[in-house]
Amino acid sequence: MRHSTGTGAFGAHGGEGRLGRRRVWVGATCLTLLALAALFAALTLVDMRQEDHAGELARRVALLEAQIEAHTGLGVDPAAAETRVHGACTARTSLCHEHCAAATRGLAKFATQCQEERISKSERQTRDGVDVISNFCGTDYDHAVCTRSPRGDYAFPPREQECVVLDFGIRQQPQLSEALSLPPFNCTVHAFDPSPITLKWVESSGLLDNKRIHFHPVGAGGHDGVAKLAGYNWGQISIMHPFDARECALSADSSDKAVPYVRQCRNAGIKLPAQSLEVNVSTLPTILDELGLLHVDIIKVDVEGSEWGFISQALLHYAARGLPFPADQLALEVHHFTQSPLYGAARSPEVSELSSLLSSLGGMDLWLNYLPGGWATDPLQAELPPARYNLLSYLAKMPRGTVRAAPSPLSTVASQQSLI
Repeated sequence: MRHSTGTGAFGAHGGEGRLGRRRVWVGATCLTLLALAALFAALTLVDMRQEDHAGELARRVALLEAQIEAHTGLGVDPAAAETRVHGACTARTSLCHEHCAAATRGLAKFATQCQEERISKSERQTRDGVDVISNFCGTDYDHAVCTRSPRGDYAFPPREQECVVLDFGIRQQPQLSEALSLPPFNCTVHAFDPSPITLKWVESSGLLDNKRIHFHPVGAGGHDGVAKLAGYNWGQISIMHPFDARECALSADSSDKAVPYVRQCRNAGIKLPAQSLEVNVSTLPTILDELGLLHVDIIKVDVEGSEWGFISQALLHYAARGLPFPADQLALEVHHFTQSPLYGAARSPEVSELSSLLSSLGGMDLWLNYLPGGWATDPLQAELPPARYNLLSYLAKMPRGTVRAAPSPLSTVASQQSLI
């Protein structure tokens, strides 16, 4: 009995010892596993950071390569800026038909040139054997809108949700803003213009009676802040500051037959830089952020030369973050560009570079362009700095419609860096 009790006591103490040792072993094993897990997590985090760094570096290199290729592209393909991607847009409108129809129903206040909404085939112009439509609606309806594309079964206006449009540079001609705010489009339109003539006009114009149109007295810029612009005597403002605001005309009134033309100079209608004015401007990323938007349907830009900095800054900003240009369509008027005599009268290094960047960085294809016009062909203004203009329309390679999704995690990582 005593032995049995002793044995039982010894057995019990032995069992408790083995159980304790097991507990210690299990605890040590758990600590080891936790340590290994922590080490693995740390190594994984380092690897992820290395991948993020490698991805950021790859984006920077790709961004630099795209800029270099765009800058040197004119020598490689002089016609790149004028080459349209055929078939990208299968139906389009210049908005006059819809706008004039709204006017007949008493909905539109600013419809103009309704008698010119159709042009004959003889009025079409061609270049290099390619049909180039001059204008369907007259000068108040310069910018074309693509309404249908085979790309992702794209249609405008969106089939289910309301569209959003940004209209930069309305002056006193809000035809595009009003037309897109009315049926059949019914878009929310944000109109921007800091011009004194616009600020004076907009309050009494009745434009803001339209609840779908929101006016912002801000200009399009390549930076956020203040820009100094030159004033024209017809109420327009521009980034162009000529050194000598004069124009020289060639007159045939000379009595000397050996000198058939004499120069007669007069005020060109452009104020001297000393009479320039300062206006508030914002970049596209800042404007979209303030409006709470990540993507819009159409951006129209007609800002008398400021488009270069505005579009370039936006392209670099979004490309550095792995994002395309934040619109399905871009209707752009480019101003004051030079021309290269090496490749023909209409070839422009600036336009070529911008179109190349819109394609490579912005994911946008040129689907419509007009024949360049402007002062470069007018002898009355021959001594002014180059002042050509052209109208270009772009469509996203992969239109997103009304999808305004948040950036991907990889883009978010990049956006935390001060890249552009």
